[in-house]
Amino acid sequence: MSNIENPLVFISYTVKDRERVLPFYNYLEQFGINVWMDCKRLKGGQQWDFEINKAFRQAALVIIFLSKNFIEKRI
Repeated sequence: MSNIENPLVFISYTVKDRERVLPFYNYLEQFGINVWMDCKRLKGGQQWDFEINKAFRQAALVIIFLSKNFIEKRI
């Protein structure tokens, strides 16, 4: 479950857009928001699929960055 006092915000994006999305992560983080982005939260040796799904399930809010790259990856 997400912490009620500091709910988790999950960021979904495609790796091709990482450099465009990172400023949003940094902006939210600087205000103390509990934001989750794979490149910032995953550590070597973790089971990335498990950790991503766990964070997604615990999130109070999901922000999806849609782009041409994101759509093409899912087709």
